[in-house]
Amino acid sequence: MSYLPKELLELYRLTHKDDHRGTINNIYIDGSRAVVTDGHHLAALEHGIIGLDETLRLINTGSAPDSNEGDRTSILIPRMIAQSVLKGAKATSVFELVIFPIVKEAELRRLDTHSDERLTLRFKTEESQYPDFDQVIPKEGSYEGSESTGTCGLSFKLLSEFYAYLKAAKGPVGGLFKFKSDLDPVKMVVDAPFGQLTYVIMPFRV
Repeated sequence: MSYLPKELLELYRLTHKDDHRGTINNIYIDGSRAVVTDGHHLAALEHGIIGLDETLRLINTGSAPDSNEGDRTSILIPRMIAQSVLKGAKATSVFELVIFPIVKEAELRRLDTHSDERLTLRFKTEESQYPDFDQVIPKEGSYEGSESTGTCGLSFKLLSEFYAYLKAAKGPVGGLFKFKSDLDPVKMVVDAPFGQLTYVIMPFRV
């Protein structure tokens, strides 16, 4: 079992809203990062949750020797599960992730530490291929000398969902933009109290 911060679960706001769009309407979580995308923008949060790797390794328990899950240390939390567990959450709420490897399921639990009110939501953990986000995030050093505190020509419409997430997560609204050309993604880095957040917008303008 591992505790997940509310700020991580709030990333559901940046997933694809169509529940038929496969894996991109989920929050991808591994031992160091949580990632979401809708195909046009991508957000990656370096969460630093202690012990999450060990929790995620439980997914492999009971896997067949020739399966692809032997080295798996990641999980996809469905957008609707994250959204539902946050609905009605209070400042005194904590969130737990529990793995049930034999039945390939997990539970996301909400506990109110003040009133002992509880909510439990269960979902499947079968492996699905998440997009290779490391190919999307610009490498460190590739945007040398291109930093700006402006918005690099982006309209507020393109940034509104990200700012809505920062507001819900009580993070700083703003960050350091990195931009090369209209043919390259715009990278925004926010140093938030809950971890470093990288936001990437694909190369298009409105």
